Amino acid sequence: MDGLSTLLKQRNSLLKSTRHLTQVQLAELKSWDKGLSNHAALIHHYREQVFTEWKPYFAKSIVQLLPSYAEQLSLSYNAGYDTSVALDVQLNERLEQDLQLGYTRIGNHRADIHVHWRSDESISDQTTDARTAASAHDVQTKLPTLKEQAANVLSRGEKKLLITALRLSQLPLLLNDGERSDSLNDDLSSRATPVVLLDDITAELDNRAIGILLSTLAKLPCQIFMTSLKDDILPLVNELWSQPNVFHVKQGRISLTD
Repeated sequence: MDGLSTLLKQRNSLLKSTRHLTQVQLAELKSWDKGLSNHAALIHHYREQVFTEWKPYFAKSIVQLLPSYAEQLSLSYNAGYDTSVALDVQLNERLEQDLQLGYTRIGNHRADIHVHWRSDESISDQTTDARTAASAHDVQTKLPTLKEQAANVLSRGEKKLLITALRLSQLPLLLNDGERSDSLNDDLSSRATPVVLLDDITAELDNRAIGILLSTLAKLPCQIFMTSLKDDILPLVNELWSQPNVFHVKQGRISLTD
């Protein structure tokens, strides 16, 4: 990735320096484009591989943390450019626009992961032909799937659980570079103990959501650090963890609570 960053910086620096390239500058730019293109296919290949491995873990985390939306939420990977065409070809086609803007608009650096909300709806279509009239039954016609960003649909508390699912579902990938297991616990226990940090864990979550989140965390072989402005979650924490350490922070001082 260091090589990619260097190439991108060099290209953007050249784009910012002028709006009209000389022949020498154009040749220089083409060398940066070829380097970016050579990196692009390989980086995309490995990103796509990791993404494919990640999706099942994300789905499991959603079932645990947002079970009501397990069928609606899905991940998609955007490579940042059209992977069916060599990147240097596309960069050349967009050169004039890039020169006007002074930066490179497509490439691996623009890759992104999106969480989509899928809504399947049905309508009752009362047809008027003779056969339908005789049957006296409505025909359920399925509307096309509506897909949009999950952030536009979920509440603040649900977004927090979604972000948590995104983070926790990456743990098996980070800790196991060998063959993937169907069990999250098996994946994690074979490696060093990870540390999970959650700040203000009760914020924007109702009691039911807090219970689901804490129960999910308690099943992971991780060291958990969580902060809360309220102490009413302590009974549940004590129920889920054996002898948890509780600290009190006041005016910058940290003390262990008995």
